[in-house]
Amino acid sequence: GCNLYMEKDSSKRIAMLAYNKSIASELQERVPEGVTASTMHSLGFAPIRDLGRTKVNNWKTANILEELLGKSTLEKLGISFQIAMRKVVSLAKNILLDFSSESYSREFDSMVAHYNLQLNGDEKKIKDFLPRVLEASMQKTSEIDFDDMIWLPIVLDLELQKFDILFVDEAQDLNKSRQRLAINSLADGGRLIAVGDPKQAIYGFAGADAYSMRN
Repeated sequence: GCNLYMEKDSSKRIAMLAYNKSIASELQERVPEGVTASTMHSLGFAPIRDLGRTKVNNWKTANILEELLGKSTLEKLGISFQIAMRKVVSLAKNILLDFSSESYSREFDSMVAHYNLQLNGDEKKIKDFLPRVLEASMQKTSEIDFDDMIWLPIVLDLELQKFDILFVDEAQDLNKSRQRLAINSLADGGRLIAVGDPKQAIYGFAGADAYSMRN
């Protein structure tokens, strides 16, 4: 189908987004010339690099916690707080939690209930501190983690490469950040083709939207 379409109008910008790098690499060998095969992380990483020099560091949130609280205070709060905080930050990015509006408190409570987060006695501290961590993470683009590759282009409204036709595989596992990134990568009048099986959604723990296909 792709080959026929390309023959009709080779000016169309077409991309196929796979869920992981190995599938994207295999796909790139099979797609017609001129079609981009990529992961969403690669798609989102490109405009972040345009902001300036950056490096991937999956301990970014841990570093931010230490910068904001200080090492001694962080040690007093304990390892369980640190682990829970990193987990909540990641989930908040994946579901596009609105941390800067009046609805934050309600959205935070909804997130905790929906994902059955066990925050024990740290819930209030995490709730109060989360906006500061997310704001710091948004400002610190010289260092990014894998969640940032999807989240930052959205919250910073970065200029993404635009496509006329965008195929998205495993669409049942797209969290809200991935959904938004795909939509933001469409050119005006572009078409999004989502492929997946809503009965096989398995990434709920990572913020996957149970209604991803419909949404």
